Amino acid sequence: MNIAYAPRRALVIPSSAKYSTKRKRQLPARILKEEVKTRKAKVMEAYRKRGRVRLKDKHGNNIKQHFGIWKYFIHASTAVKEKFYISLDCQKFKGFSASKVAKRDKAMKHEYIANLKSIRTEEDIDSLGYWGIPYGICLKFDKLFHIKKLYPWQSECLSLAIPSRANLIYSVPTSGGKSLVAEIVMLRAVLIEKRRALYVLPYISLVAEKAEYLKKITEDINAKIEQFHGLGNAMRSQLVDNIWSPNVDVALATPEKANSILNRLVEECNLDITYVIIDEFHLIAEPNRGGQIEVLLAKILALEKMKGVRVQVVAMTATISQLEVYSNWMQASMYENVNRPTPLTEYVLCEEKLLNSSFEEVGSLTSKSKNETVCQELSVDSNVG
Repeated sequence: MNIAYAPRRALVIPSSAKYSTKRKRQLPARILKEEVKTRKAKVMEAYRKRGRVRLKDKHGNNIKQHFGIWKYFIHASTAVKEKFYISLDCQKFKGFSASKVAKRDKAMKHEYIANLKSIRTEEDIDSLGYWGIPYGICLKFDKLFHIKKLYPWQSECLSLAIPSRANLIYSVPTSGGKSLVAEIVMLRAVLIEKRRALYVLPYISLVAEKAEYLKKITEDINAKIEQFHGLGNAMRSQLVDNIWSPNVDVALATPEKANSILNRLVEECNLDITYVIIDEFHLIAEPNRGGQIEVLLAKILALEKMKGVRVQVVAMTATISQLEVYSNWMQASMYENVNRPTPLTEYVLCEEKLLNSSFEEVGSLTSKSKNETVCQELSVDSNVG
C-alpha cells in the first residue's frame, strides 16, 4: 500500500503577532499598567462568579441559615462525611434523634427565632441566654472556656450596644473579659440578624489565634470564619486575597487588609457588612500603623453620612487616654471600668528579700516557710474572680 505523506510546512508567525510584540515594547509604562489592571480585574471577576451568591429576601436581608438545617460534617478521625441536624438551639444530632428534633423545630421555628431577637427579661441579666445567645453556643462557652455567667460590668456594657445598635468604645484592664462583650454582639449579628462581621486585630498571630477560637465556638453550626492578612492563603492566589466571599460570615483581618476589604466592597457596591470590631484600639495613637485604623473608621463614618449605610463599630482597649475625644468623633457610647475581676498582687525582690507593695518584708530566698506562705497567698489571689 502506498501512503502519501503531506509535506511539512514551516511555522509562520502571523504578522499581527509580530506587530503586537513590537507594539508592546513601544507602549508607555502607564498603558501597560492599565492593561495589567484589566487582566487582574477579569481574574477577580471569574473568581467571584465561582463563589456562591449570598441569598437575600425581598427586604435585602441575608437568608443564610446557620441552624435548623441538615448539614454534612467530616469526621476528624475517619475523614468520612456524616449527616447531622443542627437544631434551633445550635446543637448537633444524628440518626433517629435528629429526625425527631427536626420535626419539633419545624413547628416552633418562627416563634423561637423571634424569641432570640428579643432580649429575654425573664432570665438573669448576667447569663449568656439573656442576650439571645442560643443554648448550644452557651454550652460551648461553658465546656471549652468555663464561661457560665458574665461579670456585672459586661452586662452594663452590652446594654449600651445591643438594644440601640449604637457604636461603642470601652476601656477595661487586661484580662478583664473585653473580648467576650464584642463576641456576644458579633454572634447576635451573625446568627440572629443574618449579618456579616469584620474583626480587626493588629497582628497576624492574633488573627490566627482568634480564628481558631471562633471556629471552636461555631464548629457545630453552619458558620464560616476566614482570616485575611499579609501572608495570604496557601490555597489561593494573592491576586484574589482581598475578596470577601459571600459565604464567609466573619472575616478576621489586620488593619491593612481590613481597609483593602472595605475598598473592595465599596467598589462592588456590596456593603453587606453591619458590624466591625476593633481590638487593641489604643494602637490608633501609634505613628506607624495608627493611621490604618483611623482611615478605616473614617470610611465607615463617611459611608453612613453619604450613603446611609449603618455599620455598628465596637472598639475595645486596655490603655488609652482621651477616651471622650474618640467617643465624640465616632459618635459612640463610652464605657470605662478600672476594676479587675482577678486582682494583682505586687512583690519586689531586693537582695534576697521579698517585699510587698508597702515595702515590708514578707519572705526571703533563704526562708522556706515564709516563701511557701507567700506562694499560697499568690495562688489564693489568682483564683479570686
